[in-house]
Amino acid sequence: MNEKKLYISELFDYYGALLSEKQKYAVEMYYNDDLSLSEIAESIGITRQGVRDQLKHAEEYLVECEEKLGFAKKLSCALALSEEIKTICEKSNEPVAEEISKRNSKVIELLL
Repeated sequence: MNEKKLYISELFDYYGALLSEKQKYAVEMYYNDDLSLSEIAESIGITRQGVRDQLKHAEEYLVECEEKLGFAKKLSCALALSEEIKTICEKSNEPVAEEISKRNSKVIELLL
């Protein structure tokens, strides 16, 4: 999967519920199920160009949502910081480090 497809698929995980049903279906089929535009068009009874238009509008909207809200970027940063906390705790001999590590694991569970 190329970078753009991976990025749109990730944004779809965050903001997909905000798309129209047609856009959701097109994005799901194209990015997650790897169907061609023709296959999607045939399955929903519209033209290949109609599918392309649905995808283009959906992609633009998903990117706009990320630009305004930044959930994907924030999650990525939070997970990176969490990994740093985990590494620090593993290197520490302090008794409190184990408790911090446990709570850090709970934070990761909540984020994912």
